[in-house]
Amino acid sequence: ERLLSMGMAVFCLLLLLSSMGCRPEEKEELKPTFSSISKLIFSQKCALYTCHSPAYYQDSGNLDLSGKDAYFSLVNVRSRLYPDEFRIKPGDPDNSNFD
Repeated sequence: ERLLSMGMAVFCLLLLLSSMGCRPEEKEELKPTFSSISKLIFSQKCALYTCHSPAYYQDSGNLDLSGKDAYFSLVNVRSRLYPDEFRIKPGDPDNSNFD
């Protein structure tokens, strides 16, 4: 009887915790903004220790995609491969060259 009461208490506690938001967060939707792209793509796929991070800045074409540095490495910065063009020129995708 006591074991049954204890099991019921654990069950009620788990039920309470699950209703209070103690479950995995839902995936955030990608938006066409720099901050969204930086958070959901650069931070998770590109700014890894051995890629576009401060540790490998020289080896990755001087392209640091970690945190705030991502913006300053991309926006209004000349392309290394095509110096007459910008990596990202705001509002002008035809004249942006993300090398």
